[in-house]
Amino acid sequence: MRSKAEMLIDNWLYMAGIVHAYERKLPIEEDLYCDFYLPTGKVYIEFWGLEDDPKYAHRKKIKQDLYKNMVLI
Repeated sequence: MRSKAEMLIDNWLYMAGIVHAYERKLPIEEDLYCDFYLPTGKVYIEFWGLEDDPKYAHRKKIKQDLYKNMVLI
């Protein structure tokens, strides 16, 4: 885990019995990874932990746009 918050999310998913993967590659050409993936329902979860960092905010916007445009099979 890259942060304490991600560890807490991972532990919560595990304790709730929710099957999940950490840092799974997105099914797109770009080399991007989601924080968590829930195969049941094909759910991608991002934890946005650095709200005050302009570089991070830019990357967040790029990922949000990619998610909006993803077509999942």
